Amino acid sequence: MSQPIKITLLGFVALALIALAVYPNWTVDDAYISMRYAENLARHGELNWNVGEEPVEGYTGVAWPVLLAASIRFNDAMGSGVEPESFARAVGIAALFVAALMLWLCLGELEIRASVRAASVVVLLTTPLMATHATSGLETTAFMAAIVGSLYLFAVCLGAGRGEGLEEGSVRGGLLWGRGVRAEVALALALLLTSLIRPEGVVLAGLIALALAIVRLRSGQKFRWAGVFSIFYLLPAACYFAWRFRYYGQLLPNTFYVKSFVGWINPASVRSLALFLYTYLGASAAAMAVIVGISLLGSGLGSRRENKPGNPVGIDTSNPVAPVVWVGLAFAAIVFAKYSRSHLIMNYSYRFFAPFLPVLLLGLAAAGERAMLRIELRLGGATMTASRLRIAASVFALIALAHGAVSLRGWRGEVAYVRLYRQVMGDQHLRAAELVARFVSPDGRPAGRLAVYEDAGVIPYKTRLPTTDFGRLNDRRLSRGKMNAAAVADYFFEVDPAAAVFTSRNWRRLEYDEAMAAIAVDPRFARYHLAEKFRTTSEAFGARCYEFVYFRDDLFMRYAEASSDIELARVASGSASSGD
Repeated sequence: MSQPIKITLLGFVALALIALAVYPNWTVDDAYISMRYAENLARHGELNWNVGEEPVEGYTGVAWPVLLAASIRFNDAMGSGVEPESFARAVGIAALFVAALMLWLCLGELEIRASVRAASVVVLLTTPLMATHATSGLETTAFMAAIVGSLYLFAVCLGAGRGEGLEEGSVRGGLLWGRGVRAEVALALALLLTSLIRPEGVVLAGLIALALAIVRLRSGQKFRWAGVFSIFYLLPAACYFAWRFRYYGQLLPNTFYVKSFVGWINPASVRSLALFLYTYLGASAAAMAVIVGISLLGSGLGSRRENKPGNPVGIDTSNPVAPVVWVGLAFAAIVFAKYSRSHLIMNYSYRFFAPFLPVLLLGLAAAGERAMLRIELRLGGATMTASRLRIAASVFALIALAHGAVSLRGWRGEVAYVRLYRQVMGDQHLRAAELVARFVSPDGRPAGRLAVYEDAGVIPYKTRLPTTDFGRLNDRRLSRGKMNAAAVADYFFEVDPAAAVFTSRNWRRLEYDEAMAAIAVDPRFARYHLAEKFRTTSEAFGARCYEFVYFRDDLFMRYAEASSDIELARVASGSASSGD
């Protein structure tokens, strides 16, 4: 790698570190769902939404809440003072840089030139939404790192980049994994981790297992990979799924049923995917299209083909590295197809698509490398004039500048979004949680049940009350029952919560969906009284949502008495001040 490329790459890595260090400190509401499960596991031994109740699996993947539970146990034992929010943020940021490292190593295994590798890493680290996801408290960047790490180890197992003089254990020879059974064990474990972070990882595991089995079969090693994969992936995965079915009574997480779309295609999800690709890959794809177009100029293309040793990007099926690119793109395509038939709840900053950005960059880098090899062949054969090359380079530079401008604008937008979101959490959710905790569990012991309608993150986490989630993610009956509005209302009054927090789109009255309307107009709702409602001072979010806190009759009396005492104290304080 040349000195200018190295300096540029290190400069962008340092810039990314600085940007993340000063990025607004925030945690998305959904992250508190995993933290609630983690806390219940760490302190009560139950990986469950409500301790002592029928288990429900409302988290995305088991690895993230288990990791958070370990941090909570460590904090309780050592008194380190590190809250789960801070720990999740640190892991998310570290995972982003691990993903960048894995992308660099993977492209090196594919013998992509250093300039293209550096460009791919820079694009990943400077893409604005990556900072948002790295600091959100969710598993997004951890899943991304696991995906790219698995693809890198897949390339190592295929023996990519095994040129003259490369020794076992060298960086280009497979980092420290080697190229034998150790690399296969590492790959199987990486795939297991990917599958445990998010269920979509099972798709990647199946594709890589099949592709590597075919390669091993052709090389005469019929059973080694099958044995390694069975012992280090299938066996622990089978044990986990057996425990999961026994504990939760279902093979798929609750989130799968909540997010399933009734119909063939969800237009909103498809539109979101298209915007993601256009916004964050548009300039890069256009640049690669220019390079590929250059490679197609002139005559004689396709009349002969020359590949340098170990060329990873040829269509030649005998090349052992081509499967890395195709498996990665096939994985993204399959998952995107599934997402197109789902309700992508909380898809802020394209959360569900973001982990696949390195995979798409991998495909673009491979296409660009192949095209540039053809350009070099042309230049060697004097089939391309210098003027054409200068024009193409100018076009490429303009596209790169456009990508930079889009990224700069995107950074401003992401920072503004995060700051506003944090303000909404403070103005509405945290204040609602504080009010509920003060009256439902004044001495730390729950005096009743909490119901939350839609936003079931920080409010249940902070109150630590037994909670019914009418957003459905953490309630099996609501997620699987296909209940109509009247049935949801009946379930609300069957639960009989002492307090209820509703997310409303209307400041004057409860307004969200048909089920909430059915609850509000039901005569039984007369037992509930509005205690307070919260809105943010931000103009951007002021018209979007509000938090309404209702107390049941018995609890509302306590609230009213306390409020009267507070008001009398205020009046007395004011009179005393006037008398002075």
